[in-house]
Amino acid sequence: TGETACYAIHCWEGKWLDLIAALSHVMSDELNVWIDIFAVCQWPGNDADLYFAQVVREAKFVALISPHLDSVANIVMADVHSGNITALPAEAYQRCSFMRLWCLAELHVALEHSVPVCFLVGEADELGRFTPKSEMLLNLGTLLDVADARTTVASDRNKALRNNLLEAVEEEDFNCHCRGAVYGADLCMHESLLLRYVGGHEDALSLIPADRRDQALCAAAA
Repeated sequence: TGETACYAIHCWEGKWLDLIAALSHVMSDELNVWIDIFAVCQWPGNDADLYFAQVVREAKFVALISPHLDSVANIVMADVHSGNITALPAEAYQRCSFMRLWCLAELHVALEHSVPVCFLVGEADELGRFTPKSEMLLNLGTLLDVADARTTVASDRNKALRNNLLEAVEEEDFNCHCRGAVYGADLCMHESLLLRYVGGHEDALSLIPADRRDQALCAAAA
């Protein structure tokens, strides 16, 4: 019980260990987290998955967590610029949080209410510690198009639109916000003390070593 420090958005096909490792990377153990699957499923009935918005609005920040995908990282940009590749690999539409409609609906609520968002891409190592991986971010940002976001249940797209979760969004504006978060993640993910400050660890800034303060400042601006 207590105040919600973080609302965690993740693709439900992701690994639970990776999710917990990512949250531990930016938060201390005593802080409270609402994980999206519990916020969505806390009420009975099919329409209850719309009730997450209030939880998002009351969080101090939102963590959007996604696995690293070699299939995205290995795309050759020359093929993108030449038109040989015009979309992300099929795996990305299943496992990347930025290509899942409900993840985007939750992200939109956070942006609409000026809730800070951090985007974490990576996986847990053999000791369960989060390892940020930025190799796919440039390709993801280049090819990302929220109009292609998928749902497991086809009718969920109409449900989200009908309830104004994404209806008022200007598609290209939202794409720009999402791309900015992707590119910003490349600078932020490795600055765990800065992210811990955002996550409620008020003394974290004072722990940043002097030789990393320039990088932390750039990450904060991102």
